[in-house]
Amino acid sequence: MSKVVLVDEETGEYWFYCPGCECNHRFWAGNKSSCVPNWDFNGDADKPTISPSHRVIGGNEHGRTVCHSFIKDGQIQYLNDCTHQLTGQTVRMEDFNI
Repeated sequence: MSKVVLVDEETGEYWFYCPGCECNHRFWAGNKSSCVPNWDFNGDADKPTISPSHRVIGGNEHGRTVCHSFIKDGQIQYLNDCTHQLTGQTVRMEDFNI
């Protein structure tokens, strides 16, 4: 099973599951448009590495949320500015189920 899934070939949009946020996150790789950021992606769906870091800022009924991580060799290294329970931890990526 893949850890990341290409959902839009034209825009280079990929999704992965974030166990810290308990939802999917997305990134773009190979997109020639300047409308979205682009990450470097090693192309390995089972042991993905993307750079630079991946940061998602959102909010819920409890206030502002932050998920900030490095993804290297199929592992998510959560940075200390995350607002969820996995801050400061490194975990294996889960298989992505559509």
